Amino acid sequence: MGSVGHSQADDGLQAEDGPQAEDGPSRGGPPAWLPNAISGLRVALVPLFVIAAGECQAAGRAGEDMRPTRLVALAVLTIIALSDVVDGWLARRYGLGTRMGAFLDAFADKLCQVTVLLFFAWSHGPAYVTVPVWFFAVVFGRDLVIGLGWLLIRARRGEVHGEHRWHGKLASLLVFVLLFWIAAGLPHDWGTEAFVVVAAGVLANLAAYMWDGWKQYRGVWDG
Repeated sequence: MGSVGHSQADDGLQAEDGPQAEDGPSRGGPPAWLPNAISGLRVALVPLFVIAAGECQAAGRAGEDMRPTRLVALAVLTIIALSDVVDGWLARRYGLGTRMGAFLDAFADKLCQVTVLLFFAWSHGPAYVTVPVWFFAVVFGRDLVIGLGWLLIRARRGEVHGEHRWHGKLASLLVFVLLFWIAAGLPHDWGTEAFVVVAAGVLANLAAYMWDGWKQYRGVWDG
């Protein structure tokens, strides 16, 4: 989720102008459609997480045992994160990265991240810590700015040098760890400090990508 590992989208961006994978099965490897199918599964699991987490909140409000539904929601979130790693590994290991696969992988990542954040921000109850609206705005705003920058560079230069930098992976990992911590119902006496630290990492990541994007836009990209 949120490109915790090296995702299929990274391979698709870097190979945008290169040869694409065939639609048939790769020689000695899994079928070419498998990474896309895993990304599709990730999208399908999002409503299941919302349902399970919502039932956990309802159980908490009713004074009932929250553990069964919390475990289901946590298991779904874990599968979502692992599937992000697996489809990227398959695409990279067997050369199955395609533009369509990159789009689907990125769409699945953002859908999962935004949906989980939205749930924790607007579903108030005893089961989960409420995510501050400003934190949701920071994470969503980063993705929005990066997306708009991509469109501007594409319109001006015709291509975008999309590379998932280490700071992007670190920011995504921080967001996921925070969401996993909330979903697991672990001790949360840290108040707003954790949200501030993760938001700072996300904003630093955005600043670095904006600098890279500005260089590409001006035509002075040095890789």
